[in-house]
Amino acid sequence: MRLLRPGILALAFLAAGAFTSYAVAWWAMYRFDDLAPWPTVVDDLPRPYAWPMPAPDGWPSILTLRERYESFPPAQPGAYEWRRGPIAFRGCFANDYQGTDYWMQEVRAGWPAHTASRFDHHAASSVGTPRITRNETRPWYAGLYLVDRPLLDSKGQQTPFGWPVYFPVRPVWPGLLINTAFYGTILFALTLAIRRVVHSRRARAGLCLHCKYPIGTSPVCTECGKPVARSPQVPARGTP
Repeated sequence: MRLLRPGILALAFLAAGAFTSYAVAWWAMYRFDDLAPWPTVVDDLPRPYAWPMPAPDGWPSILTLRERYESFPPAQPGAYEWRRGPIAFRGCFANDYQGTDYWMQEVRAGWPAHTASRFDHHAASSVGTPRITRNETRPWYAGLYLVDRPLLDSKGQQTPFGWPVYFPVRPVWPGLLINTAFYGTILFALTLAIRRVVHSRRARAGLCLHCKYPIGTSPVCTECGKPVARSPQVPARGTP
């Protein structure tokens, strides 16, 4: 029973840390998730062997696309990544022999580590009207759409247009565990500091630390029954 309360408190602070981790990740996604303009520095990754998430119906596999362009290296599927603030982009792209470009991207968000991720995919054909699809039916992968972020003009002024923000839902477990411990520790330290300040002020005022009832001569609080902790500068009431 002695470990029950500390265990419950630890779980509560860890839950608060996980909530804060997602809140920071969602704020980062709202603040920084803007694919335009394309960054000037993009890191090339090794050629992908598969799409980073389940591909939509009708999409060929990376292996199939590699076989089709085996004798044409420039058209081989490629991969890339770049970072912008507390979010990171990682994706891969390919083209089939019919002139359709396939592009799939993972976005991770969070600080100090990445907490959650989302995926989106596009397929655009150079023949006829381009078609663009987004995996909106599976929010676990594609993210949760809640709001549009206003777009700014070249002068930084808000325009009447908006950019849809898809908040990440799928956890990045290593980052989520790190951030949960990080924010949970900060919240615990803040709570402990605030509690000590409050108890110190109550003790100096001659009040019970738990219920703020005036301390009398009894060794326990006459209101809540908790042991009385007196400040050395505040004598018990009724004593000279």
